[in-house]
Amino acid sequence: MSRTCCTVFTQSRWTRRSPSTFFRPVKTDGHLSLHERVIAPGTEWSPEESGWWFLRVSDGEGYFWQTPRPIPLSVGMTIVAAHGSRCRLRASQLTSLRLHHFRLIPEFLPGVLTPLERQQLDALARRDLATGQAWPFDHPVSQQFDALVRHAQTGESLVVRCQMLQLLGLILRDAKVPTVVPEPAAITARDRFERLILQMPEADLQNETPASLAKRCGCSVRHFSRLFREYFGHSFVPKKTELRLIKARQLLLETDAKIIDVALDSGFQHVGQFTTLFKKQFGMTPSRYRQRYRNNSSTR
Repeated sequence: MSRTCCTVFTQSRWTRRSPSTFFRPVKTDGHLSLHERVIAPGTEWSPEESGWWFLRVSDGEGYFWQTPRPIPLSVGMTIVAAHGSRCRLRASQLTSLRLHHFRLIPEFLPGVLTPLERQQLDALARRDLATGQAWPFDHPVSQQFDALVRHAQTGESLVVRCQMLQLLGLILRDAKVPTVVPEPAAITARDRFERLILQMPEADLQNETPASLAKRCGCSVRHFSRLFREYFGHSFVPKKTELRLIKARQLLLETDAKIIDVALDSGFQHVGQFTTLFKKQFGMTPSRYRQRYRNNSSTR
């Protein structure tokens, strides 16, 4: 049984994806939340939920099963496995294996990751972390994780969450993942548009208008709207509504806020409009969605 040390409430972010990718039901428990787990001697455990898994060996011995051979584990080592990885950890026959771990879901980091950084994470997951990767106790990644665990014991939850993101930054910095970066001087409106989209976190989009973005791209509102539709598959207003619904979904899953407060905090002025749009997108009312998926998560 895992024990939660600290939790953060987060939302989702925007990328060039199909609506079905955005709105599939997700389980968010464990995202940026530190847990402790003990694997009994001679048994193994595999993280099964989606997201990036960060694991630290706090006590005991065991093996990190990575093709083509297992890697011996010792106290202080850090393991990171990305989306869809086949990560298996096994305790030795003589001692149990105690782990501290947390899960990071890039989609739930609005205003933090840009689309360009998101591309780097996806490339890293495909290249190096498909089956997981381990670092020794004296590596900066492991030292950062050690500091994170110590801060968690003091109850400094904000510091711990920041250190989790810093840990991700260390891994991304050292990976040297090649990415396609836009040219410094964009020539056409399309070039400027793509450069802007790659560098803008979703939180900033909520505060913009087609006119302000068109001005930054050096084109007319009509041309900007056409570029936006080509890139995302729909116009600007439905996109903002989509982002608001994503935020509302996260608030429903991770807070006990009233439905009217969820609607207002997500940018909807009328709870009736919010309920109608939410039901159209998710197939059920906000209250029913919360009841169904929070109950599923709590019984795992």
